[in-house]
Amino acid sequence: MKSFIMSLFLLTSAFGSALGIALSPTAVDPKLLWMYVGLCIACFIAGVLFWVIYSKYNDTEEEMNELEKYTAKPKSVEQADEEKAAAAEAPAREKSISE
Repeated sequence: MKSFIMSLFLLTSAFGSALGIALSPTAVDPKLLWMYVGLCIACFIAGVLFWVIYSKYNDTEEEMNELEKYTAKPKSVEQADEEKAAAAEAPAREKSISE
């Protein structure tokens, strides 16, 4: 699993390097402004697409928050440890009482 995650990381690095190589000819003085304009437009389009795809979750947020009322409350670590210790001691107590 670790090697799979590392391969995905290296794949994204390769895409970034390829993009850098593709944009390096435009990194000269007269074209420099247009490189940043293109980057700005691409980021704006990505932001709009993200909003369009995930804005529906704003409408269902209250319904998602209501789910907490119907599920068990999470326990603190100390409380869970105490319950585990009590459960482990119970068979030992029963065994000593029956002897």
